[in-house]
Amino acid sequence: MRTRILQGLLIIVTLIIIVFLVYNRYKIQNREKDAIESYNAEFNEKMQCLERQTMYNIIPDRVVYWGNDSLHAIRFRDIAPAKLFFYFSAQTCPPCVEGTIDLINQMFSDSWQTENLCFISPDSPRRLAENCYAKMLLNIGPELGLYIETIHVPFFFELNENLEVKSVNIVNKLDLSRTKAYLKRYKESKLKLQQVEN
Repeated sequence: MRTRILQGLLIIVTLIIIVFLVYNRYKIQNREKDAIESYNAEFNEKMQCLERQTMYNIIPDRVVYWGNDSLHAIRFRDIAPAKLFFYFSAQTCPPCVEGTIDLINQMFSDSWQTENLCFISPDSPRRLAENCYAKMLLNIGPELGLYIETIHVPFFFELNENLEVKSVNIVNKLDLSRTKAYLKRYKESKLKLQQVEN
């Protein structure tokens, strides 16, 4: 009888320990989830502030060229209004860029990307200029002159015919939903524009 009582107590103590451990793990997971959500909210708020600061900046016109082909240089203003630009630095964290590239590939066909999307990475090694994430880089010189370039986050931007920043989206690798919505709006606006032109 004494053995049964001890076994019963041992089972009860074991169950209490298991419940305690499960409860603590649940609490820790909730704290981690809350911390991540808080970080994302704060990050998105800061990025939106930077986006607002970048809007309407004018980028000086310059001679640009694709890859390493400087013999076929063109004026930036000649292509800028028709393109969406994806800017990243060689110092940008690779998962940030790779996650964004994956998103681009999910949302857009190769032909759409070729026609509408330009990759810019001024400080990437020249050996990557012809094939950087399967795209040719647009060589714009050392920089565009936007403050946003100094913080080394990947971003999308669009320019008007005066080379004024018309739209911008900073990529948050932890929450790509903002960028996905931005790219969707851009694609829809291009489709509407093409329908009007036809």
